[in-house]
Amino acid sequence: AGVATPPRTTVKSSLVSALGGGVRDTVLASPVTGEPLVRERVILGRLVSISYRDSAESGGRVYRDNGNYVDLTESTAFATFDMGELASSVVSGAQQLLSPAQFGREFFRNPTISFLYERGWRQQFNANGFPGIDKEFEEVMSFFEPTAAGETVLDMSCGSGLMTRRLAGAGKFGRVIGADYSEAMLLETARRFRGSRMVVPDLVRCDVANLPMQTGSLAAVHAGAAM
Repeated sequence: AGVATPPRTTVKSSLVSALGGGVRDTVLASPVTGEPLVRERVILGRLVSISYRDSAESGGRVYRDNGNYVDLTESTAFATFDMGELASSVVSGAQQLLSPAQFGREFFRNPTISFLYERGWRQQFNANGFPGIDKEFEEVMSFFEPTAAGETVLDMSCGSGLMTRRLAGAGKFGRVIGADYSEAMLLETARRFRGSRMVVPDLVRCDVANLPMQTGSLAAVHAGAAM
């Protein structure tokens, strides 16, 4: 039997991606128009810059990957902390931990919370009836593998990447995307991937109420312990 030849469009996309340039992303969409985004990669020596943009007809908005994640919300990026702001965030985080009624999406944007998430916070779930991350992963795989093997899967509200790392490490899926509204959680996810010597997958900051994903582009979605 002869060897199947990849479609010319697939070959072209691979070459453009390798050499730098723009190619239409098969999953990510504009949070404004819902149209597919064009993924652009610029190579300058050892430096690689990645960004996504709307089509020129839709305004040509650009969403840059900051080296950890791409922000596909319509809001501005979270401000960088100085030492005074960092101290305030620690105090705020401690106060919020003691006030469960305040839990919400702003709660998880606090860098202190993202730091503590896998250092005791998530472990509390076990004491409240959750089966634990290993058992949760087994259950996820039992649902994902029959229909999503080799396809794109999304870990929505990925937090610090507890499940994202397991999905990526399974080697069963063509593309794993981690998404969260919290910039701090996405930074923690990227840090933990690198700390585990794993390739950081596509990480996206987005609002689940305005999910920047193309219709029909995801084979499976996980949203565990999500609010």
